Amino acid sequence: MDIETLDRTFLLLKLNSTRLSSMLWLNLMSYPEIRWMLSSNDLLEKERETIRFLKRIFANIYQVNSLKNQLRSWLEKYELYEVIYRYHQIIREIFLKTLESYLGDAWTSEVKLAWTDLYNLIISLSLEIEQEKANHTALNCLIKKLKYQAIAQKLNGTII
Repeated sequence: MDIETLDRTFLLLKLNSTRLSSMLWLNLMSYPEIRWMLSSNDLLEKERETIRFLKRIFANIYQVNSLKNQLRSWLEKYELYEVIYRYHQIIREIFLKTLESYLGDAWTSEVKLAWTDLYNLIISLSLEIEQEKANHTALNCLIKKLKYQAIAQKLNGTII
């Protein structure tokens, strides 16, 4: 991942990050298959949070575990697991097209590759988080089942 290119273009994105975030959410909401999963309630707050999220990504870009924790927090807060899981390829295209539109002449193949790599890292971490969440849920279900079986055996033992 080309961190220098990301840093350089991130500085350009920060110049008018509100516009970038508005463009991104407007583009996301223009896709019917995604729109129904993203409530339009408090869109302004989602735009602001997107900017904060991008800043946190850059603050933690060298520390994958910190980045993963930031991502987990964001996904949980906005309940975006299913959206990311089902539509990450469409979202990647929307995200990259939005950046291209926003950056104009500064959008080069090098910039596109750097942002694609970053997006792929974020999606990879998101899918890992989703898998961990599913594993945790499955483990909890198994533990409950074993507890119920133990209680049932105990009750059967006392009844006999």
